[in-house]
Amino acid sequence: MEPERIFIKTDLFAIEPKEDEETNPFVYGKQFSEWLRSRFIGLGYEVEEVIPEDWGLVRYVQTRTLLVMGRLL
Repeated sequence: MEPERIFIKTDLFAIEPKEDEETNPFVYGKQFSEWLRSRFIGLGYEVEEVIPEDWGLVRYVQTRTLLVMGRLL
């Protein structure tokens, strides 16, 4: 079974210097991930810190996994 996916393209979040050194070249989304985390916490969810992976960023929200991946388009 494929996980649910949501694709978001925005220019509201900056790319931090050397952000893609923890993932892969041109894989971004750290600021968006932190913003999203704060919103989930505001809704009462338990949310772990971001975990950088080579394909993007992952965040665990209570018992579900939320994958956050960004690429410069």
